[in-house]
Order: sequence, then C-alpha cells, then structure tokens
Amino acid sequence: PGSSLYGANALVGVINLITKTDSPDYSGSEAQLELGSNNTRALSLLFGYRLGAWRFSGSARAYQTDGYDFGGFVDRKDQFWEGSFYSGPGSSYRNVSKAVPLSFKVEFHGIYAGSESYYNFSGNKGIESVRNRYDDNEDIRHLRLLYGGYTLKPGEGQSLNLEYQNWEERFWGNYTFAYQDAGGPHYFWGIYTQRGAAPSRRNRVNLQYTLALKDWNFIGGYTWDQPDVQGVGGANFPYPGPPEQPPFDSSVPLPPAEKQPFYRTTKNSLFLQAKGPFLTRNL
Repeated sequence: PGSSLYGANALVGVINLITKTDSPDYSGSEAQLELGSNNTRALSLLFGYRLGAWRFSGSARAYQTDGYDFGGFVDRKDQFWEGSFYSGPGSSYRNVSKAVPLSFKVEFHGIYAGSESYYNFSGNKGIESVRNRYDDNEDIRHLRLLYGGYTLKPGEGQSLNLEYQNWEERFWGNYTFAYQDAGGPHYFWGIYTQRGAAPSRRNRVNLQYTLALKDWNFIGGYTWDQPDVQGVGGANFPYPGPPEQPPFDSSVPLPPAEKQPFYRTTKNSLFLQAKGPFLTRNL
C-alpha cells in the first residue's frame, strides 16, 4: 500500500510544506535549533532578500536522530518463531537517520533559476521491515534538482510560465541476511549501488497559461517529460557471521552489466483545468 507518486510510506496522507523562502513577500533570515529525545538534533536556516530587481532566497537543514531503540525487543528470543534467526542477547542495534535538504533560488524580472538537493542516510531496518538482525544496514540517497524558467504577466489576472527541470538520483547501501539448511547457518553481506555509475535522470519542460476571472481560475498548457532510469548493481558476499561484522563498503566494484540503463521513455501531455465555485452557500 502507498502512493505511486510519493512512495511506499505515503500510507495515510502527505503533508505539503511550502517554505517562507517561496513567498516574494518574505524578507529576512531565521535560524532554528532543535533538540529532542533519542539524541535527536537539527539546525535549520532560511533567508529571503531583495536587492533592487534581484531576489535571493534559500534554506538549509541538518537533521540527525538515533531513532527509537528496539534493542530490548530484538534481544528476546520468544519474539521470534521457533527455528528462525534472531540476534540474541547483547546484539547491537542501530536506528540512525540523517538528512540534509538544501535549496537556493535567484529571481530577476520574471526570470528565475534554482536548485534543490537532498541527502539521506538511514542505518536501520526499523519497524518498517522487521528483521532478526537489526545491527548493520545502510541506505544512502542523493537527489538533486536544477530548474530555471520565465514568468510573463501579459495582463491583469494572466500569467504565462515556461520552466525546465533537470533531476538526478543516485543511491547505494548494504545489509546482512542469513538462511539455514542441513549444513547449518549461512551468513551473507549484500550490497546495491549506483555509486560510480550514471545516475537516474529526469528532464521536464512545462508551459502553463493561467487566467483568473473573478472566482474562477483557468489553467492550461503542455508538458514534455523524459525519465531515464538507470539500473542498480547488486551482489551478495558470504561472511563468517556474528559476532564478526561484514566489511561495509558500497564502493565495491560490481559487474558493469548490472548497471545498464533500466528504461527510458518520453511523454507529451496537454492539460486543461478549471477551478471555481459551483455551489455557494452562506454559513
């Protein structure tokens, strides 16, 4: 369950946060420090300034948390089915998460350009994917968006916008797993990586015309969209198993054939939308 647009975690809903730097009326700068339980801390910065016809805005945030400690659950053998692997008493446990989103935008007489980037590190499986071993897993993702465009206002209540977007994503990580047969337990260290290979890309051009007439808004336009998704190399390596730890290194060379392009497609779309009140009633 989830959302094809927002991912597997969008189970209940999505909150759309529009930052102050996106408002042309905001001028100034702010800094915010956060401290919380589970060694959670964050530092946020944002700014927006106008210098004549120029406007500069941006934001940055560094967030880190150790997450909730489920170590007590992992240490209890009665929590697992008979015959399954479990970490056992004294096993290590990690639920670390780090995130660094950055944004910057410059505007001049309707012309604008900007960038959005996001770095995320997750060193856990957590409650999302219940596993017997919780101690050593890593998932790292880098996302970057560059965009630029021009907005023209030909008349009152009218706007014409042309925008180009270039998006890139690269991710890698590693994990441990095990299975048991007549020969006993077998432990493996698995990795997946796009590191050192071409990232997945997406190019998009959007042309949009907006007309506001009293309580109605009419929006129409054209979109050219080209996703270019790259494959992810993956491999599994045996290791002796606990208490020895596997050599976590996502830069391990993988066969080039496992990094080939996955798919590429081009979409052309026309859209038309009308928004307005069909029913009015005084409350």
